[in-house]
Amino acid sequence: MGAEICAAVRASRVTLVLAATGCGKTTQLPQLIYEDCAARGEACRVVASQPRRISASSVATRVAEERGGALGGVVGYKVRFDSCVSAGSGLLFC
Repeated sequence: MGAEICAAVRASRVTLVLAATGCGKTTQLPQLIYEDCAARGEACRVVASQPRRISASSVATRVAEERGGALGGVVGYKVRFDSCVSAGSGLLFC
């Protein structure tokens, strides 16, 4: 399924993913797309929007921990009046 999603993202300017709650749309899918681009040697920044400011920062923290890195490295967040992002951030939750 992951390869199909990555192929759809590469083929289209916009890709909508509809799936059940808890399946990884918020945490796993952005990482999958980022890793696919990295494996191809392509520059990539995945921006994932969240409905609430606290969601963006907490999801970014969780994904950074899953990846074994620090928040503000590859994974960052940007919300009104607060951000934790660097030039090297490829996964951005906002």
